[in-house]
Amino acid sequence: MTGETAFLLTLGIAVAMGAGFYARMASGRGLRGTALWLPPVLAIILGVLSARVFYFLARLDYMLLQRGWAGLWDLRPQGLALGGAVLGVLLGGWLGARVAGVKAHRVLDWLSAPAAWALLVARLGEFFVDRGQGAYVRQAAQQFFPLAVRNQWDEWYYAIFMLEALFALVMVLVALYGRQAGGARRWQRVLLLLLLTQVFSESLRAETIKWGFVRVHQLFSALGIAALMLCWAWKAHRNGRGWCLPELAMFLIGVGLLIGIEFALDRWQQTPRWVLYGAMALVLTGIGLAATRCARKARLYAVAED
Repeated sequence: MTGETAFLLTLGIAVAMGAGFYARMASGRGLRGTALWLPPVLAIILGVLSARVFYFLARLDYMLLQRGWAGLWDLRPQGLALGGAVLGVLLGGWLGARVAGVKAHRVLDWLSAPAAWALLVARLGEFFVDRGQGAYVRQAAQQFFPLAVRNQWDEWYYAIFMLEALFALVMVLVALYGRQAGGARRWQRVLLLLLLTQVFSESLRAETIKWGFVRVHQLFSALGIAALMLCWAWKAHRNGRGWCLPELAMFLIGVGLLIGIEFALDRWQQTPRWVLYGAMALVLTGIGLAATRCARKARLYAVAED
């Protein structure tokens, strides 16, 4: 069995486990009929299609040159993008809820843990391929799994996919056991965690979609966080708590700092990596705290919605 085949099999297992996870949670809450199976089915179908469209559009010039528009329907795993999958799952859950006559927020809440679990298993599946790796490991003391993985030429590279799997495990725990914080729904908190951690992980990955020195999924994550915060700011305004202007300002400052750090990682080769990544972690923590504070300001409006 080749590495690609093993990875594809792992993706199939991840999707099946996620769908079963949702069915178990939804049935335990009294859902029957369409609401039990349609949201995960639509989330899977639209997730795969959106992942391909996202990847194709992000690399449009290259893809058109190599394959033309027919290449859009090549659904091999190396041609799928996480950003598109996230959008597809959200859209699929929303459509499934509308058809089933269930509140979309509740269906998305129930989808959050299964989707995070599927992501965790998919990340572990990157052990079989070379797309979840980081920089070359020079020190022999660090050449061990799960910190690093060895390729077919006996070269060791940092196993970034294991860090991403750990992040996904945290999302699963938050989705299952975390209390609803402020005005943030469970699925919104999981999504916020995914976007924040993806900014960090993308910077560590050796192979990723890039436009210049800024990585596409970092840009996607920043836009996603902005969308969440603007949604909460609007709810806070409806609740008479202002527009979350200090929190939005902190977000914009944080984005500027992140751009500067990425520039430094690309150009300042003499600066210790741990210093820059430590700074990135602090900035992302600050953005997360600002987003959480904005969600709290939307609390009364969100409670009234339920």
